[in-house]
Amino acid sequence: MLKKIFIILAIIAGLVIIYNIYLLATTKSHSPAEVVEYTNESLSIAITYSRPYKKGRLIFGEGEKALVPFGEKWRTGANEATQISFNQNIYLEDSLLKKGIYSLYTIPGETEWILAINSKTNYWGRTLVGNPFEEELDVVRVKGRVSETDTEIEQFTINFTESDSLLQLNMLWDRSKVTFNIKN
Repeated sequence: MLKKIFIILAIIAGLVIIYNIYLLATTKSHSPAEVVEYTNESLSIAITYSRPYKKGRLIFGEGEKALVPFGEKWRTGANEATQISFNQNIYLEDSLLKKGIYSLYTIPGETEWILAINSKTNYWGRTLVGNPFEEELDVVRVKGRVSETDTEIEQFTINFTESDSLLQLNMLWDRSKVTFNIKN
């Protein structure tokens, strides 16, 4: 009898493992990976992230119905945590950020977002007990302003724009655009 129970448990464990492998293999096709880069004479920035689609869902808002609820940590994309690298020290808003490779996450709000730069780089999505980002490993936290876009953005997008002497890091999805200023 004990042998039959062990065999059944082994089969169930095997099916769970196979299902998880299937999910990992197919999830990237739903939220493809992207690398966005900015380079000028001396500064080089690269952001690696996955780009989920809206697919008719409520993206930002209050409560459980929103894919990305206000006031909660978001990995800022899908799949693995978004990663950002700099080849030199920069100022993100007014906070010094030393050159290196970091993960980033955001805490979206209706009128402003918090962008957290974290020294740990191997986070994956959400865990069974909540969000994995360890706040004590944040090296910089800044606020960015939210504006409404003229059109709906179907796929989450990160890009850079130059304005006067400022470089702007933009995050766009649904009808929201969030901007953070970068200076070197």
